[in-house]
Amino acid sequence: MRRRLSLDVKVPAGDVKRLMVASLAPNGGKLTLSPALLQDLIPARSKISLAVGPLAGFDVPGLLASLDRYPYGCAEQTTSRALPLLYVNELSSASA
Repeated sequence: MRRRLSLDVKVPAGDVKRLMVASLAPNGGKLTLSPALLQDLIPARSKISLAVGPLAGFDVPGLLASLDRYPYGCAEQTTSRALPLLYVNELSSASA
């Protein structure tokens, strides 16, 4: 008897997240992003996200990316993935 199996192959480690918090001087503060942020990472698969403002502690791009990678497809978990997306516009207008 012969069987064919399909296996998902995933990277052996999860995503790497580096968080940098800095205070900027009012009316013209500067922040320089160093290439060291991408040290030891694969440049083509890496990205930098910058959030500035009083709600910058909420990593909205990171949270949305996590929802996008939600691993299961059953109805309950699809709803769990989609429901927060309904509130994204409301959150973005509240932070503006």
